[in-house]
Amino acid sequence: KSDITILGGFLSFFLVFFVNQTNSRFLEMYGFSRACMGRIQDVAALASTQFPQELAEQIIRHMNAAHIAGYVGLGGPYSKRFFFDHYNKVHNLMTPEEMESISHLDMDSGSDVVKELVTW
Repeated sequence: KSDITILGGFLSFFLVFFVNQTNSRFLEMYGFSRACMGRIQDVAALASTQFPQELAEQIIRHMNAAHIAGYVGLGGPYSKRFFFDHYNKVHNLMTPEEMESISHLDMDSGSDVVKELVTW
């Protein structure tokens, strides 16, 4: 019975620190995501007031596509097929010609697509 008590105490101690670390990581990543969304809104506001409407809409589409591609590049549960392609279809973020021009880049591994979209 004493072995179970020691093991239970250790496990409880470990779980508290693990959950705390996981929660801290989540909150940090959430903060980064919100900051990114804020900068996209800043760019959208600036583009909408300073550029012709067609160019402003293109910049906004590309910034939103870059944000979504950023999640895909992180790996994990997000993939081009099930995440990016879905939002691209629903919100018409990129034209078929634009998709073709980035098709040589592997969106599922890394940030190459994000960098490409942001530089457009």
